[in-house]
Amino acid sequence: MQKTTELMPGCKFRVTYTFDYSEALPEAMKVAGKVRIPGFRRGHVPFSMVVRAYGAEPLFEEAFENLVSFQDMVKDLEEAGHSSTFMPMVKVVSAKKDEPVVYELTWSIEPQITIGEYKGTKVIVPEQKVTDEMINSEIHNELSKQTSYTNITDRPCEVGDSVTIDFEGTIDGKAFEGGSGLNTNFRIGEGRFLPDFENGIVGMNVGEEKDCKVLFPENYSKDLGGKEAVFHITLNAIVKETLPELDDEFVQDVSEFDTVEEYREDIRKKLEKKVAEHNKDEVTNRIIAHLVDLSDIQISEELIAVQTKSNRDRTARMYAQQGMDYDKMLEEAGLGSKFADMMAREEAVKGLKDYYLCRKLMELKGIAATDEEVDAFLEESREELGSRYDEYVAHLTAEMKDSIRNEVEIRKLTDALSEELEISFVEPGDPALTAAASVDAETKAAEADTEAPSEDGKE
Repeated sequence: MQKTTELMPGCKFRVTYTFDYSEALPEAMKVAGKVRIPGFRRGHVPFSMVVRAYGAEPLFEEAFENLVSFQDMVKDLEEAGHSSTFMPMVKVVSAKKDEPVVYELTWSIEPQITIGEYKGTKVIVPEQKVTDEMINSEIHNELSKQTSYTNITDRPCEVGDSVTIDFEGTIDGKAFEGGSGLNTNFRIGEGRFLPDFENGIVGMNVGEEKDCKVLFPENYSKDLGGKEAVFHITLNAIVKETLPELDDEFVQDVSEFDTVEEYREDIRKKLEKKVAEHNKDEVTNRIIAHLVDLSDIQISEELIAVQTKSNRDRTARMYAQQGMDYDKMLEEAGLGSKFADMMAREEAVKGLKDYYLCRKLMELKGIAATDEEVDAFLEESREELGSRYDEYVAHLTAEMKDSIRNEVEIRKLTDALSEELEISFVEPGDPALTAAASVDAETKAAEADTEAPSEDGKE
């Protein structure tokens, strides 16, 4: 038996086994002995007759497992420095009488990565900073928790009021799905409903009924886009929401502080901690994306298909937990399963490239998380979890621990890469971000053009 190996495009590894005909024939004859043909006892059908009936290839293909053990197949793969989580495909290339019998065994192997030259290159990162608007928003959220509500009966509805309505919509005199509701609550001006609908309620008094015409935008939905509906609206209630005044007394009621100034400063510190974590994550994401763009990462279609299905199933489960049918929702939105498959595939390709590139870089740099580093990472969440920290740690599953260890290793990798890259921070929305994205897109397009075969199939 002779053997040759070859690394193929698309993360394929091929081993070609060549046997003398006399070496492979006995095993093929054993397979033929199992075949039944009318007029012959089992095991007594002439081999040539079985070949005429079924062809030689199926007989020699089944014989292969007796010529090369699965352990030897795996050994050949591993000796070449590759691995696979998929079963190999066997193909009989030639099985002519008295000529060498040739088999091709093709494995779908681990992603093949060639890391591009990245040292000294620039990575542009949007840096978020704590602003007065962010602080005021946090304070507004806290004020909203103490909102007082007053039923209004002596004036018409105004923008900003919360209302309770019944409504029933028709198009050409016929009711349509999703076009009606009872005791529906919302605030006028928040944009929960179309502007024509909300504006039609402004000026109504409690107990009043009216018809309101609403034109659905062309891109609203497959069934309603561009159509005009008439909604019969009954205003059941108007509620005026009043926020408490932000003063020292309010601060003392809702916090451990005595003055508004102290309260604002505490919110600023908490936001600064949150923003610092966000910026750290942004640096990580931008660095990985940058290196992915610079590198050549080949992933097998088999691995992409498995991850795509996993992503799609996970999305469907998330919707199901909320009592929603994902496929039905896509259909109603006019998107269909092809859209879901496309999105799941894009997510799969990105996730696989990110993961395997990081693993490759960690291997090259000798990066691994120690138990002490994992414990220190967990300790960072003690303040946030408070009394629940010990219970949280005690109930960590093996999968959760692996995820935490991976996050620690990603942090270490990012820190190491930051020393080798030029990290430039800019404000969110800076034109430099758009320019960098355009350069990356042009680079990818140029690479695709270079790799694409011509019309006659030649490079």
